[in-house]
Amino acid sequence: FLDGVPPKVTADTGMDVLTHAAEAAAAVGANPFTDALAESAFALAWRALPRAYQGDRAAKAEMLYASCMAGVAFNAAGLGICHSLAHALGGRFHLPHGRLNALILPHVIHFNAADGTAAEKYGRLARLCGLAANPRSLAAGLNRLRAQLKLPERLSACGVEGKELTAALDGLAEAAQADLCAPSNPRPAAA
Repeated sequence: FLDGVPPKVTADTGMDVLTHAAEAAAAVGANPFTDALAESAFALAWRALPRAYQGDRAAKAEMLYASCMAGVAFNAAGLGICHSLAHALGGRFHLPHGRLNALILPHVIHFNAADGTAAEKYGRLARLCGLAANPRSLAAGLNRLRAQLKLPERLSACGVEGKELTAALDGLAEAAQADLCAPSNPRPAAA
């Protein structure tokens, strides 16, 4: 079954796995058990996703393991505003969920890093991936990975025009703030 998954879908869903793990690690409901799962999932997906994107069957299987671990972690710990924003944008513009997460997560990491505990958690994720142990390095690494997977850098590259986005901002902000994932974010994001 995995052999037939196109690289673009592997990239989108793989970035969603990384986002599940990163948000679970930083979520307000995180604990040592969810941290262990989220960190393992993130590190495994970080290593496997580029190979899975190239079609490596073993790496695709590793992504399934990472996805399951991240799912268990976020089910217990919660997610955050990256998912809240992706849900709002995806519902309005009908874009792939993982692609939106890939665009948003580095910005959310910068935002949440103002919270000391979240910054520490992001630093641990970065270190597990061989990066400098800080949020900025993690966000930059995710941007490099997004580019390596040939995912767009901006919403405009996904066909969302600036005027269309501007007209929808109030509704998008309301939807994101009302989203089930928003309260678990480590830093309040209310207007």
